[in-house]
Amino acid sequence: MIDFEITRFPIIIVCSPRTGSTALLLHLANKYKLNNFGEIFMGIKDIMHSSSKIKEDILNDRKKYFDLRKKDDPNFVLKIMPKEINAFSSYDNLLQTNCYKIKLFRKSVIDQIASLYIAQHTRKFHTYDNEVHENYDVEIDKIDLIDCIESITHSNFLCDKLPYSYDSQIAYEDLQFIPNTYGTTRKSNHTYTHKPNNYVELCDSIRKLIPSEKRE
Repeated sequence: MIDFEITRFPIIIVCSPRTGSTALLLHLANKYKLNNFGEIFMGIKDIMHSSSKIKEDILNDRKKYFDLRKKDDPNFVLKIMPKEINAFSSYDNLLQTNCYKIKLFRKSVIDQIASLYIAQHTRKFHTYDNEVHENYDVEIDKIDLIDCIESITHSNFLCDKLPYSYDSQIAYEDLQFIPNTYGTTRKSNHTYTHKPNNYVELCDSIRKLIPSEKRE
């Protein structure tokens, strides 16, 4: 994988969904012994659909994040989706400081959309290296595909329009397998999503629904 040697903190990862951001977040947190925050300002409606444990963890992380900011403590790494940047999160102020900024993106928008679709349909957003994989297919639903297309292309558009300069711009495809991506609740590493048997058909269906100039 790309080896990061970072000498100033905090580290901010700006990204869209399905770009390997959680794995990179945890890798950097483990490497530099940092607090890590991921999508803690995703939106209160999204939180309300989560389990009680996830709600509690997110609200605790919000408090910890604000406490660190108040003390001007730079010992953290966080990932930001563009829709989280608002006055409430204070991310805009943070991004204008001398923090180490990484923009993470995916070269293939088709694969990015397919990854979101698979995650939503399997209700599984992370894959670990100690899992036993089984063959499976995903149902291809046109409305759900369009929803994923709109979600990914909108987030990518916002990422590209953000007025920040970055220390590193990294493609998902160049990261390769990232080591040391375990978290506090699971001591196994993240790995690539196990693709369904009908992955090629899924990608073909996406291509038929997306303008050609937006495919890559």
